[in-house]
Amino acid sequence: MTTTGKLQRLLLILDRVRQAPSFAQLQDHLQRHGIALSSRTLQRDVELMRATLGLDVRYDRETNTYHLSGARPGHDGLIALVERASLGELLTANTAHLKDLVPVLDLQEGNRLLGLVHWLPLAKAAHERRWVNVTRMVGEKTSPALRLKPLRLREQGGHWTLVAHDANDRPSEIGLEQIHGLQVTTARFPASASKTSSGRTTARTSARTNATTAERVVLRTTATLGAQLARAPLHPTQKVLKQGPESHLYELTLTVDETLFRTLMGQGAEVRVMEPSSLVKRIAKAHKAAAKQYK
Repeated sequence: MTTTGKLQRLLLILDRVRQAPSFAQLQDHLQRHGIALSSRTLQRDVELMRATLGLDVRYDRETNTYHLSGARPGHDGLIALVERASLGELLTANTAHLKDLVPVLDLQEGNRLLGLVHWLPLAKAAHERRWVNVTRMVGEKTSPALRLKPLRLREQGGHWTLVAHDANDRPSEIGLEQIHGLQVTTARFPASASKTSSGRTTARTSARTNATTAERVVLRTTATLGAQLARAPLHPTQKVLKQGPESHLYELTLTVDETLFRTLMGQGAEVRVMEPSSLVKRIAKAHKAAAKQYK
């Protein structure tokens, strides 16, 4: 499962087997996406799903159909991970033509992709319960190494964060783009510690999520940015309050967190925060501090 073709076939098969298709229907589905599939290739893909993904696609001889048997917890997350892997393979398959795709893409903050080189070793370290040593850049200096128990990798809006505990079981969350150096050690922490830490982290996260309520956010944008947001909303709750030739007014209801702050800062003068007042003050302060750098 290291080529783009295999990943694309797996996704197409998974997409279609939810409707219990016959081989002819599955074959037609793949052909419509430019893939000619023989029964032998299908069998290999089915075995690949079982061996590497743990997805049990079965063939029912009586009905002559394929179906995904016994969906288990984590299947949706696994399929989402395969989708991301497929996109990554697709983007690296023919780099000569990547420049042609730029005009049709609306990408979020570019720095959200930084640090992904650490994704696989951290995921494996969390799975194998191995201690890691992490350093970060603080200004122009490297921070002292942090010895951490990696618990999970969390994605929000394309931004990946390492959720971990230190030796004293204190929680820590580090954006992968902040990591300067990573060493995966051979030392392992016990499974009991992993479960306990994971439970505490989940409880703390739930408490924080419950305590953090969604707020009404009002944004005034330029017409150019407004048009972009109309095509690619910042949030599902986004709605237009007013639209004019020079500016647009949007309302969103969401949690005001670091991700939102960084997204708005990245738009510079293209957006002005109108509400809530706490976010207005924070954005204004950050812009003033940045402006001082150029005096």
